[in-house]
Amino acid sequence: MKMSLFASIAGLLLAVAPKAVAAPDCYFPDVDMTALAAQTEFNKPYIFLGELHGNVQSPTFTAELVCAFAAAGKRVLLAVETPENVQVPIKNPDGTVSFAENDDGLSASYWVRGLPDGRTSEAYIDMIITAHALEEQGLSVKTIFADVPWGNPSLEIASRDEWMMENVAKAKAAGAFDIVVFLSGNFHNRLPHNLSGGPSDTLLHYVDPAITFSINLTARHGTSWACFGRNQCGVQQFGEPRKGDLRPVNQLILEEDVESYHALFRFPEYVASPPLTVLSPHEKQGPQKIEPLESVKASAPTAP
Repeated sequence: MKMSLFASIAGLLLAVAPKAVAAPDCYFPDVDMTALAAQTEFNKPYIFLGELHGNVQSPTFTAELVCAFAAAGKRVLLAVETPENVQVPIKNPDGTVSFAENDDGLSASYWVRGLPDGRTSEAYIDMIITAHALEEQGLSVKTIFADVPWGNPSLEIASRDEWMMENVAKAKAAGAFDIVVFLSGNFHNRLPHNLSGGPSDTLLHYVDPAITFSINLTARHGTSWACFGRNQCGVQQFGEPRKGDLRPVNQLILEEDVESYHALFRFPEYVASPPLTVLSPHEKQGPQKIEPLESVKASAPTAP
């Protein structure tokens, strides 16, 4: 009887015990993400990553860095430069995208009709989807869209950077996160001073410098999807391949550009990531076909 009771209690404890979370596979080519995330430079509550919008490498790297932090047991808040009032597109198996029924077209107007400057790229959206997948696996990962609301031109805002940091600070306090990883354009994460030593309005202006680490994500050369003017969006060349280029890649570089960032992380090459889709203004809202990557690249104007 005693053995039977003991067995029953043991079975009950096993039934209610929390399930172990499998360690995720955090992979980025030629980088040991576990070792990178463990470097002492990352022992700061706020990690700012600045990118040239519209490439594959920066958002992919960001997602894998979040993965590595979460795999190490940290509670991670991923903040991105996306309007706070839009939803993530749902990528369907047939190649279409759709949105939640309660969205009323607002998110579609941003993701598939907004200015395609790289923040609506395939790689950017995949980064957000990856972060959500980590959360669904049981890891402590949350994502916040920090930017000013979309579709409200009458809203008067003194500083986008201040707005975004207020949103991040509120989310961090509410969730008791160990670390914030904020991916933005590489102007927003510059150190909060200009060349003359005076203050400047960047994200880091609104947080204690002692708890920040800011990195410029760059590359030796490559392409990005960018907009130079209203109707000049497409694949743009970023630098040129240089014979014998020995600049270090795939590692933190602390001694370059110290006036603007704490460090650089240089990829060997940037590869352009096109926007989710390019649609004309008269097309209907709702599920839309994603153009194949190669056809988008082929039709894109090149930089002069």
